[in-house]
Amino acid sequence: MDNDPETVRSRRIEAWPRTRRKKAETNGMLAAGQVRTAIVFDDVETIREAVEAVARDPNVDALRLDRAEGSLLLAKRRGAH
Repeated sequence: MDNDPETVRSRRIEAWPRTRRKKAETNGMLAAGQVRTAIVFDDVETIREAVEAVARDPNVDALRLDRAEGSLLLAKRRGAH
């Protein structure tokens, strides 16, 4: 059994109901559209504003944005400050 974090995450997402997956995809596309240029210029404040907007959705528990090379750019988890 493969315990690679990416594989485990993919399995969890596949188990979600179709509507929940679709909403997660939509939120991801919205956030990506809002932060694309900000990521290029490492504009963390603009990125934070976009993430906050998506995080207002009560169905969003966590968001994570990574740079192209894989390092963490910004993460937010519901209930964490």
